Amino acid sequence: MEDPRPKDRPFFSGYSFVFTGVVALSNIALMAVAWQDRSWTAFGIAMLFAPATNLGLTLASLFVYTALPNRHGRSFSRHAIVSVSVPAVALVCDFLQFSVMSMHGC
Repeated sequence: MEDPRPKDRPFFSGYSFVFTGVVALSNIALMAVAWQDRSWTAFGIAMLFAPATNLGLTLASLFVYTALPNRHGRSFSRHAIVSVSVPAVALVCDFLQFSVMSMHGC
């Protein structure tokens, strides 16, 4: 019996691009607020809101895979790699942005 799934599936699906866009837009919005304030609000975004947002997006993405029916032969391992690595890269980018931001306590 043959495997009905196509052998030459691309690694990244349309969901991967949409999820990357959602993560990018949410982190850009957080960074825009932080760049406007640069005081305690920016510190709160750096320490609490950015990691919590990215963790929430990761968990939501993993939940979406389990909630939707698997009609197209999607691989969970590919979905998990995208769901975890995209927010992790976003957190690294956030950290680099916060490290060059001249924050002050006033």
